[in-house]
Amino acid sequence: ITILASYSIISITKVSDGFSQYRKMARNTVLAGQVQSNMLTVSINVKDYLSNPTEEESEKFSQNFNTVIKSIEEAKVEIQEESRATLVKELLNNAAKYKSNFFLISSMNQERDDIINQNLEENGIRIEQYLNKILDAFNENTDFQSSLKLAEVKNEFLLARLYTTKFLQSYLKDDLNEIQNKLELLNKQLKEIQDNVQDSSIKSQLNLTKRFILIYQNGVNKIEEIISERNIVINDGITQVGLTMAKLSEDIKLSIKKEQEKIGPEVASLNKSIYNLTIIISLSILIFIIAISFIIPRNISNLIDTFQSGLIDFFKYL
Repeated sequence: ITILASYSIISITKVSDGFSQYRKMARNTVLAGQVQSNMLTVSINVKDYLSNPTEEESEKFSQNFNTVIKSIEEAKVEIQEESRATLVKELLNNAAKYKSNFFLISSMNQERDDIINQNLEENGIRIEQYLNKILDAFNENTDFQSSLKLAEVKNEFLLARLYTTKFLQSYLKDDLNEIQNKLELLNKQLKEIQDNVQDSSIKSQLNLTKRFILIYQNGVNKIEEIISERNIVINDGITQVGLTMAKLSEDIKLSIKKEQEKIGPEVASLNKSIYNLTIIISLSILIFIIAISFIIPRNISNLIDTFQSGLIDFFKYL
C-alpha cells in the first residue's frame, strides 16, 4: 500500500505538471494567434489608408496597432521558453519597424500633398494666368502668329495638367512620361516665341512663365521620387515586415505544437502506467488479503486444537 501510495503521488504530480505545461502552452498558442489576428486587422487598416490617406484611417491604424503591441507585450511576459522568447523579441522589434514605416509613409503622403497644393495647383493657375496675359498682349499688338503659337502652348499646358491629375491617381510611368514630354515641348515653344518677340514686357512675362513651368516640372519629378520611395517602404517596410511578423507568430505556434505533441503522449503513457500499476498492486493486495484470510484462521484453529488437546491430556493426567 505504501509503494502504491508513493508511486501514485509521484506520478500524479508529474501528470499535473504535464497538464499545467500543456495548458500554459495552449494559452501561449492563443497569444500568438491573437498577434496574427490583430496584425491582419492592421494590414487591412494600412490598405484602407493607402487608398484613402485620411486622418481617420491613420487613427484607426494607431488604435489597432496598439492592440498588436499589447498582445506582443503580454506574450513576452507569458512565453519564457528561451527559443520562443527570442521569437517574441523579434516580433516586438519588427512591430517597431512596421509602425515607424507606416508613419514614414504618412509623412511622405503629407509631403506629396504639400507639393500638390503649394506647387502644382498654385503654379498651374499662375502659369495659365501668365499665358492669358501674354496672349492678350499679342492680340493687342496684332501679333497673330505669336498669338497662335502661344495658344498651342496653352493647349499643351492644359494637357500637361490633365496628365498630372491622371498621374496623381494612377502613378503610372506612361502618364509621367506624357507630362514630361508636354512640359519639354512647352519650353521649346516658349523659347521660339521669346526669340521672335521684341517687347521687353512680354519677354519678362515669358521668362516668368518658363520659370514657373520649371518649378511645376520639378514638383512633378519630386512627387515621382516620393512615390518611388514610398513604394519601396510599402514593399520592404510594410509588406515584408508584416509577412515576417506573421511567420514569427506561426513559428511560435509550431514550436508550441511540437512540444505539445511530445508532452501529450508522455502524459497519456504516464496515466496508463498509473492505471496498470494500480490494478496490479490492488490485485496483489487483494490476493494477499484473501490468502491471509485463509491462513490466519486455519493457523488459529490449529493452535486452538493443539491447546485443546494439551488441555484434555492435562485433565486426564490429573
